[in-house]
Amino acid sequence: MASSLEKLSDDARRLRIVLRILLVTGGLLSVVWMAFQIWLTNIAQTDSQLINHAGRLRATTQNIGLVFLSSKYLNATGTEFHLSPAIDSFEKIRVISAGLLGGDGDGQTPELLDDPIKDRLREWLKRVQWLESMRPRLQSLSTEEMAALTLEVNSVTRAMDLVVQSASGFAQSRVQTLLLINIFRAVTAVIWGLATMFIAGKLWIATETLVLLTAQHGSLLKSSYDATIRVSAKAPFEVFQASAQLDNMTGQSMAGQSILKYVSDAGEQAKLEEYLGSWRSPKQPSFSTRFAEVCRSCWTVASLAKDTFQPSPARVLHTVWHCTFPDGSKRALKMELSLASFLDPSGHQLLAVRQVGARILVEAGEASLHSLLQHHESLAVSVI
Repeated sequence: MASSLEKLSDDARRLRIVLRILLVTGGLLSVVWMAFQIWLTNIAQTDSQLINHAGRLRATTQNIGLVFLSSKYLNATGTEFHLSPAIDSFEKIRVISAGLLGGDGDGQTPELLDDPIKDRLREWLKRVQWLESMRPRLQSLSTEEMAALTLEVNSVTRAMDLVVQSASGFAQSRVQTLLLINIFRAVTAVIWGLATMFIAGKLWIATETLVLLTAQHGSLLKSSYDATIRVSAKAPFEVFQASAQLDNMTGQSMAGQSILKYVSDAGEQAKLEEYLGSWRSPKQPSFSTRFAEVCRSCWTVASLAKDTFQPSPARVLHTVWHCTFPDGSKRALKMELSLASFLDPSGHQLLAVRQVGARILVEAGEASLHSLLQHHESLAVSVI
């Protein structure tokens, strides 16, 4: 029995350590994956806005060719041929580019996330500035020079296509990273679930072993004692579990009855009450205290299971019970009580009872004669 309890204690300690590692590691990984995913998701939303603004730059750059041609051959001086008639195309490019580079833009354009894209955008802006410098000279340019200038506008537009393509590549890499994080989270959840199932299986085996040991413990007690019962851990110490053996000894059902009612002597009753109340259920701590204890238990030494399965020897008490049987006889039973040194999971005490002697106080016939005399006395009193 002791070796089985010790083995169960070792298993419980190992399971406690594994559970600590499993819960702490799984909890940390879950927090890390969740934080990383939220961060990348926000970045992915920013990437879509960045690519949208880069596309606007491309469209505005392509519109510069139309602005040049309209100014040269249609003598257009307003902004009716600009992409946005309310604003000059070059001014619009400057505002969007300033926002993408992290400068003072329109306040709605996010900054580019990748430095290589910023470097490409700065080189592209130099070419746009050269195009803007050609704007005052449009009327003096020949047809061949206007054709070359239009081809340069087309080249600058294709250069912006390369900027958009590079930004899309960086955004795609972040999307793939986000996909890998989801895969890692799924793998972590599967591993955590399998490990939890493994621990649950071990706990199931430990529970079955504990049930078997409890049955063996009860069998050993019944071989040495007449009955084993569960009683309340506080006054008046009612019996929660009926026992046919104990009922036969006392002559009546003990279920729901107090153990103290069978001890008539005040001194013996006080001694029995002190004995039964020697092991009190500890006061239940508050929720915050229990939560703090659970958190501390993740880092403290796993010794609670070992202490649980090393109970101290059971206390023994000899007392006298006065019992009245259904036939009217009364007996004084010398009883030996053995109280377990720890509470069961229901908060009850395990009490082993053995009759070591008996003394008849009133025989069954004497009890009947005594009752008959009392009946005649009552009749005489009523006649008088």
